[in-house]
Amino acid sequence: MALPETTLNYLLLLPPAVATILALSVARVAAVRRPARGWRQLVACAVGAAWWCFLQIPWVLADSPDAARWIARLQYLAILTVPVLWTQFTLAQIGRVEWLRWPRVAAFFLVPGLVLACAFEIGPGSALIWQSIAILPGQPVPRITYGPLYLLVIAHAYLLTLIACSLLMFRYMESPHYRRQLVVILVLPLVLLMTNLLYVLGKWPLPTDPTPLAFAAAFALMLWAMLRHRLHDLVPLARGMAFDSLDEGVLLLNSQGAVVDANAAAGNLLNRETQSLIGCACETVLGGVSADWLLEQIGETHLPVEGETPRLLLPRAVRIRETSSGLHGTVVTLRDVTAERAYRRALEEALQQIELANERLTRLASTDELTGLANRRALLERLDQEVTRAHRHGRRLAFVLLDLDHFKTVNDRHGHLAGDRALVAVAAVLTREIRNNDLAARYGGEELALLLPETTRESALALAWRIAEAIRHIRLVGHKGTEFSVSASFGVAELRADEDGVEAFVARADGALYAAKRDGRDCVRIA
Repeated sequence: MALPETTLNYLLLLPPAVATILALSVARVAAVRRPARGWRQLVACAVGAAWWCFLQIPWVLADSPDAARWIARLQYLAILTVPVLWTQFTLAQIGRVEWLRWPRVAAFFLVPGLVLACAFEIGPGSALIWQSIAILPGQPVPRITYGPLYLLVIAHAYLLTLIACSLLMFRYMESPHYRRQLVVILVLPLVLLMTNLLYVLGKWPLPTDPTPLAFAAAFALMLWAMLRHRLHDLVPLARGMAFDSLDEGVLLLNSQGAVVDANAAAGNLLNRETQSLIGCACETVLGGVSADWLLEQIGETHLPVEGETPRLLLPRAVRIRETSSGLHGTVVTLRDVTAERAYRRALEEALQQIELANERLTRLASTDELTGLANRRALLERLDQEVTRAHRHGRRLAFVLLDLDHFKTVNDRHGHLAGDRALVAVAAVLTREIRNNDLAARYGGEELALLLPETTRESALALAWRIAEAIRHIRLVGHKGTEFSVSASFGVAELRADEDGVEAFVARADGALYAAKRDGRDCVRIA
């Protein structure tokens, strides 16, 4: 039983009305949420689709060829621009913003502009698009005979739609975590293009254009995906090129502490397949370390990972909460500090070596290499300090100069190496006899010195005689195997209260030394 013509017309109005409402709903959701880059293009695309579907209503109700032609012209404002806007939305989504600058945007609208000019009879005329539009008895919609330019309209729309959806599809395919979005991106163009293609080829069983019905299905799917699965809320470019390309490992945990997402670096750092991490508890993945424990840590915590490539990881945990849904979880980042720790240990060892070398250089700068005693420079620096301190605090200070007797003869008769051994042996006696706060130094050649803080002339004199006696008992062997001994002459001076400088103090000790040499050597004289 055939439906009455009026009833059939009303039924044909239902798909474009539903499609209009759904398209406007998508535009509103995109405008309010602004979910991702290109949301303006998405809003404009949805509004254009709503305009296209809405004008299908007067098209069904058209009662004259002229009215139908004007409706077709207005429809083409959307038919030609929707594929361009969808392509621009796609380019914005994948980050190709250079294609959204005015010169290139204008190039996108070159074909739509040409066709619209013909549609509104500016130039060759609309006959290139529609050769005829007729209202036939018994037909629920106007009948169109298309012109040659219509093939350009179809090719342009199909090409842009396929390119745009392919770009989005390839971007979503970079991550295994966007399967729902991938399904939506694949289904949308297939639904639209297949239904429209069937109509263009004359294979559609109904007399009316099924494109509004396809739009209704497509936008219903998109609206469901946007509200239920947050289509476009997360830009696949950001995940594919940022999340998966991070050097740091990232684990996304749900409120129960199970891994719900992980990037490739996390699998590499943990010596596991990335997919094998999904669903595992945090303690299982991190060797007994829980997310709550990581959240409570203040200082650095290092996590050793065994395997073919042992690693030392630095984990960090941050709590996340989605206020609208109340969902919460934890983001755990893993940074490989194996090389950093090795470099730090190497640096610490190098710094220790440098410190030891500096200490050695300091000792060399203030120490006589042969005897191990302080050198002349260190002696004069310390002497100047002690003289100043003694004058300031009224302290006693004594200075002793000693010279090995007939040292040139020792070198000539027993060899210079024997002379060096004699100096070393005498230096050992000085080191053994003095106190910790005293200073023994090599003053020059075979001449040695003692700086004795808090010491009177009598105490210094007694020390000098004791050292002289010890030196006499030293037994040495020359280069010919001949045994020999040495002796030393001593000059002792105590700092006077009226002596302002070091020179006079040293000169008095030197004068006492020469007096000891004049008196036959191997003795002690006091200034």
